[in-house]
This record gives sequence, structure tokens and C-alpha cells, in this order.
Amino acid sequence: MRTSKPPFRFVSRRPAAASGVRPTPSTRLRATPVTMLILLATLRGEAATDGNNVTFTVESLGIPLLLRWPADPYARNVWDLHLHQNKIHVGCGNSSNNLPSPNAGPVAVAAFDLTTKSWGYQGLAPGWNWIPEEQIDRFVVIAGVLLIPGHDPQGLPSFGNFYYRDALDTWHQIGNLPNAVHCYDLLWRPDLGTLFAALGTGTGSLHASTVISTQNLITWNPVSSYYLSVPIDRTYEFVRIGADDYAVHASGALERLVPASGVFVAAGSLQANLFPPGVQSPSPWPRLHRPVEFNGETVYIAGVEENDHQVAPLALCSAPAPGQARLHKVPCQVRDLLVADGRCYALANAPAPGAWRISVWSTGDLNDWQEDFFFIAPSFARSFEWNEGDFYLGLGCETAPLSPQAGEILRVPSEAWQAP
Repeated sequence: MRTSKPPFRFVSRRPAAASGVRPTPSTRLRATPVTMLILLATLRGEAATDGNNVTFTVESLGIPLLLRWPADPYARNVWDLHLHQNKIHVGCGNSSNNLPSPNAGPVAVAAFDLTTKSWGYQGLAPGWNWIPEEQIDRFVVIAGVLLIPGHDPQGLPSFGNFYYRDALDTWHQIGNLPNAVHCYDLLWRPDLGTLFAALGTGTGSLHASTVISTQNLITWNPVSSYYLSVPIDRTYEFVRIGADDYAVHASGALERLVPASGVFVAAGSLQANLFPPGVQSPSPWPRLHRPVEFNGETVYIAGVEENDHQVAPLALCSAPAPGQARLHKVPCQVRDLLVADGRCYALANAPAPGAWRISVWSTGDLNDWQEDFFFIAPSFARSFEWNEGDFYLGLGCETAPLSPQAGEILRVPSEAWQAP
């Protein structure tokens, strides 16, 4: 993400409390070791002395949002983990209208302080620990500022939202995105002085653009040509491939940003341009997920939409340009990607007897991938983060079966595994 200073200031705005929700004070949870007894029986064939097996050194930081959703494991899914200013921020909730745990907001922003080794909870005002969204799907950093796109606002809003965090860990709402039921992603182009928002429009917003832009946070302009041909749409992702920025629509249509005009124009389809041969979306709703830039290419997960807004992974891919996608054969289901310390890391999961085998793979050249470590856990990991060699992983679950461990944050210390 480009980090030049934007030519506008984020202005603090204190909202009224959501109807029926009382703000609660922050809670501190003490980090505890992982209880490994339930894992011993699942180690079949995986020797405890295996140099890559870190099962017995994995540390649990607890389930930070267990008090928020004690009976709703699906809402505790860790959709995103993001390190910012020495804190690991956790994105949870559920924006789907379907069971289990439909429309699970308001959502607390949990953050683990790496200095104090404790959990804190952030929200729209000091002492409040929530924002009025059903789900936090991702965190975005623009010019050093941490933001949350408003994935699915509570109630029946006329405008969409995004949020930014100030130096006091208080979040502030920008709530003037027109015709927006959802805000899925944000893109800052410092050379243009322009902020772009990827939206989902509702049934009452016929032919409303799902990509809009602003240079002052007040006036928003439609900048997608695709919306002229469809009545309702979602733009799920901005992705940079080569020298260009692209918008990825729910239908799989691609649009490329033309910097001279500030408008996105048709650029073919996701399936044809960024799904390599042999990778086929099983539905009309392909997804591009968790893109990162590494070694001259964009690395991403080719996926398919499931449970409304969520993503089921299909394959690990990369491309230096549209039409040049290639498949990376990591022998597990990849859920997340990050770049750190000169390497590209992939978070992978594979079923084990009665449990899951969670592994982290890495490459320095996008040709040879190696498994850096693995461990056995009661459920799979959806997201991970890196800090000075330590890995932090967030457990999740599918709509069925549900897992009581969903939402648990695990740490693999740097001394437990051998960096390449």
C-alpha cells in the first residue's frame, strides 16, 4: 500500500450509540499456554521430534472475543489479523444474512499489545468497544493511518462507511459513501491525490457506481463504467498488477484504472486473465483474495464466493500482468498471504485425523516453496501476521461444523522454527 501523505485530514466524529447496544469498558485477558492434551491423539504419523513440528511450542493468546460471542463460533472467525503500531488487530463478525450467526454486529475491535502482552478493545469513543458493522473483513493502511472499510453497516443506512483510528486508539466514522450498502476496499493513489472506494449497492440503487472517488472526503464521484450495464453490483477488491490498479467485480469482471482520467475501464474477466489454466471457478462468482506484491508479481488466492460475502479458496496463484497467471502447487489449502523479511509466506491448512494440520510455507523467488513449520490444532487458521520472526495465527471455522476454538489467537515464537 502506498503511504504518501494525503492532502486532507481525517476529522473526528463521535457517533450516537447504536440502538439497543450499551458500550462496555475494555477487558484485559491474560495470555495462557495452549492445552495440548486434545492434540496428542491427532499427531499420528507426525513425530514430535520432526524439525518442522512446532505443536508443542505453540502459545495461545486466548479467544479475545469470546465474551462478545460466547455461543457464536462463526462470528468469532478471524477474517484478518493486522499489525499496526505494535498491536495485532483482529477482524471478526459475520455479515451474511444466513445461519449461523447472521448479521453478528456490532463488532468489537480487539487488539493485542505486543509490549504489555495484553488484550485491549477499541471502538468509536473512549471506553466503547464496538463499531456499528456486522463484520470487520479487512484492515487497510493508507499514509500510516489504519482504516476499516465498512463491510456491512448495521440497520438500513442511506450511506456507506469507513473508519480510521487515531493515536489514542479511538475509531472515527466517515459515513457519506453514496448508494453504498457495503464498502469492501479502499485504494489511495497519492500521485492523483485521490481515494477510491469499492462498494456494494442495494436493490434501491439501480445503476449506482460501485467504484467512487474523492479528493476531499466530501464529494464522491462515480468512476466505473461497468455500473452502466448492471442494476446491482459489488466491487470486492482493488488489486495492483504490474503498473496498473484493477477493480474486481462480483461477477468476475475486471476494470483497469486510467490515471489520466481517474476512471476505471473494462479489462476483461478475472477467470480469463487471472485464473491460470486448470483453475476454474465452480460458480459465476469468482474471487481474488489476499493479494500481495512480491518479486515483480502479484501473489493471490483464486477463490469463489461462499456464504454471501465470504471466500472459499481454490488455488495459490501469481501474475506479473493480466493473462500471465501461473499456479503455485503448495499441497494444502492456502487461506492468507504476507510478505516479510524478504520472503513471501503462505498460510495453509490440511485436514488431520480429528483436527487440522496448519502450516506456513515460504519462497524467496516464487519458484521454490518450502514448508517452514506446521502444528496440529482443533480447527483451521484463516489469517496470520508476522512480527520479528514471531507468527500470529487466528483460528476459524466453516458454517458447519462449528468449532469452539474459532477466534483463538495462537503465537509461534521465532525460536520455535528455523527461518530460511
